Amino acid sequence: MPTSTISQIALVNIGPLTTTWTAPSACATITNPPYLAQSYQAAAGIPYWTEDCAALLTDDPFNECVPSGTKMNEDWASRKDNPMIDNVVYYHSPGTICPSNWTTVGVAARGDGTSYSLDGIYADPTFTLIESNSRTTHTVTQSGAQPRMQPVVNMFMSALEPRETAVACCPSGYTAKALGYGCFSYVPRGLYTATTGCQMILDNDAYTFVDVTYTYHGRTISGQFPSVTASTMTRHIETETIEPDGSSSFIGIVVTPGVTLVNKAQDTVSGTGASANTATDQAGSTGTPNAAALTKARSSGFSGLVVVVLGISTMAGAALMLPL
Repeated sequence: MPTSTISQIALVNIGPLTTTWTAPSACATITNPPYLAQSYQAAAGIPYWTEDCAALLTDDPFNECVPSGTKMNEDWASRKDNPMIDNVVYYHSPGTICPSNWTTVGVAARGDGTSYSLDGIYADPTFTLIESNSRTTHTVTQSGAQPRMQPVVNMFMSALEPRETAVACCPSGYTAKALGYGCFSYVPRGLYTATTGCQMILDNDAYTFVDVTYTYHGRTISGQFPSVTASTMTRHIETETIEPDGSSSFIGIVVTPGVTLVNKAQDTVSGTGASANTATDQAGSTGTPNAAALTKARSSGFSGLVVVVLGISTMAGAALMLPL
């Protein structure tokens, strides 16, 4: 990666991952807590409510069930109380092999110039919308997305050097979050038993929105970017009642950090740089969702802003998402 920062997003190399990493056996028995997410596809995998308020205050957002969890916790601690704490993408370089019992969910390979080969979360997304009324239900497929805020995957792949490849990995049974980093799996709505939900609230104006133009899969997009303006910030937890008439608009999910690998052609051994190790005789590996899993910017002027930091962070707006 030729740069360590792009659009105020820190790109942090936490070291190589060139052999098959296997999670400790205890990880197979860890149960991740349920979240509620909004049900539309563009928000797939983005937690909106948590019932575990105390978990939002933990100082160690990563556990031993993801590679380099300790290193990421140390880096995270160094950013505490900094408005930029959420603006970080962790990756392994050189990284050539997804962890054991994980699968590849996206590949972005840059050629010698400005051409890219894109797959999975790095590819131009298509959304399937279900429209219904009292008489009929039909499906509408939409492509050519124009996110108002640039997705993190678009930023990350734009930072690749020529002949460099990024590979995104999720644990088996998990899916990559829509337009962003991190992994999730659907669970029954009933696992979320609380009638309230918690979010972390920013107490000060940490961001201001600036107009930007960026390229997204060949399309020139005029959008906005939340530029960090504060040097410090404070947060508090806020709990709200989930009204019965709105409860049905949420679905149950569990989330875990993803793993991102970056390598050049000479790093890849036997073609494994863009493939996943899917061995099934090892312990499953799902990490702990980040401490600041749900942060809402109260006074930024954009009340729908939700920051979701799941190992590799994502910020979700009212329609599509901005990273971190």
